Amino acid sequence: MHDTVVDHCHASGEVRGVLHRQSNAFLGKVENAWKRYACRSADVSLPEALRRMADWIEFSRTGLLHPVGATQLQKRFKQKKNQEQLEILLDLGVDVVSMNASNSDKRSKLYRKQITKNKYD
Repeated sequence: MHDTVVDHCHASGEVRGVLHRQSNAFLGKVENAWKRYACRSADVSLPEALRRMADWIEFSRTGLLHPVGATQLQKRFKQKKNQEQLEILLDLGVDVVSMNASNSDKRSKLYRKQITKNKYD
């Protein structure tokens, strides 16, 4: 494994194992953020909080699209090549022939309209 470091617990000094350097840096940031923002008021340990967060990320879905999320999706859509945009619109059921989808701005607006259709009712 390239670019590895020996990880250790800062509380006990005990070696936990070998990690990729970036993983170790990320772990340090998570542990420091936990100490700074949450550990005093939390009724769970950091590992338990992380397990709960992982469950939340993986399983929590409402079926509702947040307006900021729609904007983020629209921006990513607009960065795609023309043919890929057209394929996505077709997959979403947009009749690109009868709709004016002649340029990226128009296709992007059609995409947003389709992904937000019935989402805020």
